[in-house]
Amino acid sequence: MATQKPDAAPETGRQDYPILAPFRLQGRWHHPEDKTLSLSPAQAYPLMLNEKVGEPLKAK
Repeated sequence: MATQKPDAAPETGRQDYPILAPFRLQGRWHHPEDKTLSLSPAQAYPLMLNEKVGEPLKAK
């Protein structure tokens, strides 16, 4: 049975999404002036359908 190193950080699967329109998430307002927001795919999907955030930004 393989074990992880204690100092290894788990993959979060989060990506940065550009904010297109103001919206409220987890009790906080996010505005386009904030530029981007780090979200999980499950959080981003409904926001993308409602055109609140855009496609995820590519990693540099």
